[in-house]
Amino acid sequence: MSTCDRYRPDRGVHDEARATLALTYVAQGRAAEAAGLALSVLAPYLSRYNRSLAANAAELVAKTWN
Repeated sequence: MSTCDRYRPDRGVHDEARATLALTYVAQGRAAEAAGLALSVLAPYLSRYNRSLAANAAELVAKTWN
């Protein structure tokens, strides 16, 4: 799976797989990427602030990759 596919929900990557990937990132010492991925998985399920959380998670991931 390429890095750009990991954060695109339209690619069909299930939330369970993305959560597992976030744990893998933590084990590898990549905490910022793990947090961004975990928050992007969580955001759609929130009743409030889901858009801002998703945007902040995307920004965190973008800062990590750039």
